[in-house]
Amino acid sequence: MSQIAIDNSLGQDTSALLETAQRLSKDNPEQALALAHEILVKDSELTAQTLLLIGQIHYQAAQLDMALSFFERALDYFEKKNDSGLTLETLLSLGRTHRDLGNFDKAAESFLQSLYLA
Repeated sequence: MSQIAIDNSLGQDTSALLETAQRLSKDNPEQALALAHEILVKDSELTAQTLLLIGQIHYQAAQLDMALSFFERALDYFEKKNDSGLTLETLLSLGRTHRDLGNFDKAAESFLQSLYLA
């Protein structure tokens, strides 16, 4: 997806843009990140889901510190919205990231919090 395609897609519904970014995340992470950042600017309702997606893209790219930062920001939003499903998903992502970074106490804490929601 070129910059022109991204610019043209901004006229679309932002939830459709989020779906596009999710599809791009595995094959074209840089383009998915560019689109996700555009969504952050355009639609505050999708902020938390977009932060989670950006964290997942960084996790897949083994940029664990960046992933952790985005997961933590997304978690704040999901907890404030009382969205237990996405809070659970984010806690699991945080747990995996902490585990991969060797932060085993923090990983256990995240996994235990997710158990309380499940």
